[in-house]
Amino acid sequence: METLQVFETLPYPPDAGAKIKAFYTLQHLAKLGPVDLICFARKEEQLKHKKALEEICRRVEIVFLPRSLPRECAYLSKSFLTHSPYTVIRHYHAQTAKRVRSYWSSGKYDLLYLNHLSSGQYMQPGAPALLDTHNAHYVLMQRFADTCLQGPKKWLALLEAHRLKRFERRSMEAVQNILAVSKEDADYLRAICPDSSVKVHVVPIGVDLDSRPFLGPSAGSGQLLFLGALHWPPNADAAIWMAQEILPLVRAKHPHTKLLIVGHAPPGRVRELDRMPGVQVLGYVEDLSPLLKETEVFVVPLTSGSGMRVKILDAFAWGLPVVSTTVGCEGIDAQPEEHLHVADLTQTFAEGVLRCIERREETWMMAQKARVLVEGRYAWPVVNRCLDEAIEEALRKHHGE
Repeated sequence: METLQVFETLPYPPDAGAKIKAFYTLQHLAKLGPVDLICFARKEEQLKHKKALEEICRRVEIVFLPRSLPRECAYLSKSFLTHSPYTVIRHYHAQTAKRVRSYWSSGKYDLLYLNHLSSGQYMQPGAPALLDTHNAHYVLMQRFADTCLQGPKKWLALLEAHRLKRFERRSMEAVQNILAVSKEDADYLRAICPDSSVKVHVVPIGVDLDSRPFLGPSAGSGQLLFLGALHWPPNADAAIWMAQEILPLVRAKHPHTKLLIVGHAPPGRVRELDRMPGVQVLGYVEDLSPLLKETEVFVVPLTSGSGMRVKILDAFAWGLPVVSTTVGCEGIDAQPEEHLHVADLTQTFAEGVLRCIERREETWMMAQKARVLVEGRYAWPVVNRCLDEAIEEALRKHHGE
């Protein structure tokens, strides 16, 4: 089977949810046959990773499209003129669309794999294709709008949610074969596209267990770890809530407790947290191993988002006890109090952290059960079987079987 894949960013290194899923999916597709990849790079430093991808793919074509204020303003203007979602249209490139058409028209490919919602813009009429959505994007944007105060920001977010909902429905109708990372996201997508010919498959993000050995909680270290790309507003908001409101309640009982905030591109409002007692903002950390070995509790205080948080699966694999909000652990087949603690209020979230610190035997058992869950349901060999089923059905549908 020969595959043409289009992805909105360069899937290497695999250090964030979407890139992790894209990278390991590439590896699996390459085992099924040659893969040609067309993807985008926004920073010049990303171009050095082409060699790593060429070790997997037959051909790698990187479109260098750096971010700039004039370009983003042009995308925003086009969004308003065409009533298209800004978060999708900013990934459209006319020359790349021509290249995708040229590649596909060669007739040598068996499957078109459109990785991420924005790649739906590059669908080829009549192609046997999969659209890997990664999130129910309209839900993600609606939830973000719900966290905004009244004003232009909230209005724009609501408008974007409406446009995303329409684009997602049209993309689903065009591609027909859709991948969602969780049952919840699959249900959200089916709700906006009841067309019975559209099939939504659940293919979660997996975990590379070989690179994530069981460590267990570092009892008594007092170290809480927050991990997430901080340029994404929901992660920044979560870090601020954790530092300003939850951490002081924990430190009131355990003054030595410290919070490490780790993630790419922290904005100024997050960097300012570094001045608070017990808070360290480290930014991007390439090697997490030393931090993981000293972590007592892994915290995920997200209040908006969709899809699934691969960082929770990673924490489960490492044997780190997790305290999360309901939104944070959505899409993961984990049971509260068995695999993690779930809390949505400041007081109850702090109590969940304290429980992990103070009830060490219970916490250790919870961490072990979480590791078993990941081994049985989220290891990449298990996930790839789900992907294989989706591919087989897409090809059967195309051939009229």
